[in-house]
Amino acid sequence: MNKLIYCFALLFPFTVSAQLRLINLNNDVNSVLVKVIEDFPDNFNKIRGDVIDKDVQLITYVSLLNISDADSGIIIQNGEQKDNIYSWKEIVFKSDDFDMAKTKFHEYYKKIKGAAVSVGNSKITFDAHYNEPDDAKQFTTVLFTAHPQTEVLKNVVIDLSLHYLMDDWQISISVYEHTDYGVDNN
Repeated sequence: MNKLIYCFALLFPFTVSAQLRLINLNNDVNSVLVKVIEDFPDNFNKIRGDVIDKDVQLITYVSLLNISDADSGIIIQNGEQKDNIYSWKEIVFKSDDFDMAKTKFHEYYKKIKGAAVSVGNSKITFDAHYNEPDDAKQFTTVLFTAHPQTEVLKNVVIDLSLHYLMDDWQISISVYEHTDYGVDNN
């Protein structure tokens, strides 16, 4: 038994070959997001399941990695596979009660804040300013960006959104490359 443990201890560091390494597992949301971000550079190959839907511009896959008590997540491929435009999304909460949704939105913000991965020898954290939801607006989003910037995660964001859709307030969390809308990554 001791030989087995000794062999495992010697071999384990060599089995971890990914450039991004998991750190700061303080909650399920944070740990799932870190694993999703780890797989982002590989177009979510490790967490991408079967095709759900396919059309000319989009292919939707089931996500093999999901946040506890949430709907099944999806991975979306935009355009051709060679374009490498992928995103991950999961609906984490639904309610017809705005005050409850607002409270949950803030709870998810706190869980996501500080999500961190290790790139090489650098610790990369995700941070954002909190936007207070307003039921008159029917849509609130918070974009978490990586700090400090690295080439691997240059434009990657964690998107926390609350929106009103078909008589329900829905909270979703997405991970994608954000380059079109002027996100301030500084």
